[in-house]
Amino acid sequence: MCFLGFGSYFCYDNPAALQSQFKRDMQVNTTKFMLLYAWYSWPNVVLCFFGGFLIDRVFGIRWGTIIFSCFVCTGQVVFALGGIFNAFWLMEFGRFVFGIGGESLAVAQNTYAVSWFKGKELNLVFGLQLSMARIVLDRGAHTSLD
Repeated sequence: MCFLGFGSYFCYDNPAALQSQFKRDMQVNTTKFMLLYAWYSWPNVVLCFFGGFLIDRVFGIRWGTIIFSCFVCTGQVVFALGGIFNAFWLMEFGRFVFGIGGESLAVAQNTYAVSWFKGKELNLVFGLQLSMARIVLDRGAHTSLD
């Protein structure tokens, strides 16, 4: 469960590590580059109200996790294809699809934690979840920049 969010965090932060390469190779300015993060955030303006409802009442924790993980994976594949084909609009669309699943996947992860752990352990579990995903991500980011 600690590594459930790792892929999502890694894919979310990856464009920032490659910002200069994106701007140079795709011939985009900083404003257009930052649209990649805006496209991720826009679906969550609405999904923040519905993500938990869908997990609790419609899909259940297991299927909700699978569905939102598929959105994350599909969005990242579309984003990568946009890079391969030098199509920035496709990269933006991929980030939008990725955004549909990203934050709702974090809700599913927290729902698992709450259902598996009770009382005092819950704070430790939340800390471990975030720390494991970020520690591994930070190690990978530093090695890729060297």
